[in-house]
Amino acid sequence: MQAGVPVLGDPKSVQASWLGSSGSGARIGIQRATPPFRRLELAYLLESRELAPLWLLDRLRGKTDQLIVRATQRRKPEGEMEILPAGDRALKRLKGETIAPWTLSEAPHGLVIARRGASNRQVEGAMPFLEQYGAALKRLSWGPKDPHLLLVLRLSDLPEADAAPLFEAIRRLAGGEAAQ
Repeated sequence: MQAGVPVLGDPKSVQASWLGSSGSGARIGIQRATPPFRRLELAYLLESRELAPLWLLDRLRGKTDQLIVRATQRRKPEGEMEILPAGDRALKRLKGETIAPWTLSEAPHGLVIARRGASNRQVEGAMPFLEQYGAALKRLSWGPKDPHLLLVLRLSDLPEADAAPLFEAIRRLAGGEAAQ
């Protein structure tokens, strides 16, 4: 992950810390992020491996190693978008909202896009990301509330390679131009 950080911001503005023990995960904060971001936080959370019963319980609950990206953008997004796996319980809540209803559509890899407001550009920008990384997606939430972008990915479904291409895809997803 560390090698891909320059894609997201100034490496000198990075603050890193362990979450719990070094076997639980870590957090990387980037204060001077590359546009379209103002600041960014990456966290990777590892499933418990120390105690077999706890590991089994987490597995039964669907918990796996995750990468979580929280980003504040330089400009607030105009619309709102949630992208979730088709069977996710949060979709039921979104479908039930009547005051400001969500429009639902299918996406690659069995995902559902829920959107409302002026979100057409966000949906269009998300499609290349979903085609490439949608199999690993647990949740993508994007809207005017800080953090503007919340992205949760299963680490086990991401390619085992340099993180720079993933981080560049996240920048493009959020409206950033490709790095030169």
